[in-house]
Amino acid sequence: MKRSDIFAMATLIIYLGIILIPLNTFAGGKNVDNPANSPFAKTLCRSTVASECDASATQPALTASFVVPSATSAGEPVKRLVIEFVSGTCVGSGRATFVRILGTPSGSLANPDTGDNFSDNFFPLAVAQFIGPAGVNGVQSFAQSTRIYLDPGMTVTMSSNTAEAGTLHCRAHLNGYFVKD
Repeated sequence: MKRSDIFAMATLIIYLGIILIPLNTFAGGKNVDNPANSPFAKTLCRSTVASECDASATQPALTASFVVPSATSAGEPVKRLVIEFVSGTCVGSGRATFVRILGTPSGSLANPDTGDNFSDNFFPLAVAQFIGPAGVNGVQSFAQSTRIYLDPGMTVTMSSNTAEAGTLHCRAHLNGYFVKD
């Protein structure tokens, strides 16, 4: 073999290793940081028009809240839910300036370190683009890395403020993982 062929082959092996090794680290739906964690994703919906969150041919019915489960869908016990990324949109003739994700416990339990008994998180929305011919505001969006810790039994609720009257339909996509016992 010529020296240039050996160099080309070595370069190819290095490139394949760079591409294939990371693909193998996320096998079987396991969290790359800790394989014991289970991925979590949830979409929440809040609308001034009730039918916007209803079930359709392309989506299940969406709610504005959920209770953090005590077990994964595979039946494994959950110690904590960690939400690491929140994104979404608000659409309609109304306008909001933020979306709020609130976690409240099922009882009067308080965080032993702070005394708080809730997790209150605000995500600012990008300014709505006005659509002149339609006379309405356009899509407002948000996307933000975060770290929200929620325990089993806590109720997680999405809401938004009303900065301008009108119809408003907001969706929030929560992504993270379950920490298992």
